[in-house]
Amino acid sequence: MRNVRIIAAGLTALSGLALLAGCASSSSKPPAPAGLASLSARQIVAKATAATTAAGWVHANLTAKAGSASITSSGVAGPNAASETLEVAGAGQVTELLIAGVGYVRGSSAAVLGFLQLPAADSRLTHRWIAFRPGDPGYQQVVSGGTLGSFLTEIMPAGSLTKTGRTTMDGQAVIGVRGKAPASDEMPAGATDTVYIAATGRPLLVACVEAVSTAQVSVVFSQWGQAVTLQKPRHTVPAPGGSASA
Repeated sequence: MRNVRIIAAGLTALSGLALLAGCASSSSKPPAPAGLASLSARQIVAKATAATTAAGWVHANLTAKAGSASITSSGVAGPNAASETLEVAGAGQVTELLIAGVGYVRGSSAAVLGFLQLPAADSRLTHRWIAFRPGDPGYQQVVSGGTLGSFLTEIMPAGSLTKTGRTTMDGQAVIGVRGKAPASDEMPAGATDTVYIAATGRPLLVACVEAVSTAQVSVVFSQWGQAVTLQKPRHTVPAPGGSASA
């Protein structure tokens, strides 16, 4: 699961726009169970973190927009592995894998070069699996926020937290908790981060929104606990500038 910082970099590289933001779609305000609603915002986040970590796996869909630029993605994240496919408007697709500590990226030339912010076109990278190993340039960018644990760390709001009240999202009763976007996401000053947590049953994350005024990044979560078996690519090329490419 790609963190918002990397989505920001992708939008910036492809459109010249700074990253940005979010909006949440909601409707009526159903009552929430007294047990969850009576807790403080920080206690609700703690319960959500524990519940989602215990679930082990999550499926997620992301939408990011900044002006005319947009990125959509879908993927899965588990304790030690992840997979995600991003569709970059006007540039094609990028698929990422994280397996056994190695990050793999494959996609169209424009999408890969823009996403990884490489300085010049390299035909050998187009539509081939690029392997990023620990110590390679770009490794942290590729794997950051990949596993479920690191992803949760990067999407949970920071600073002073407040509850946004009871509402519904995707037909599900939720309670929102809002704070600052985590420093690790490198969002512009003043960016907010709101997580929406199921108000009934297990307090699992339903959605996350990071927002400023000029764009939006939102993630919707589903299928908690449904593990996926990921296979590493059979044929790869080394990451540019990595030890294997020397």
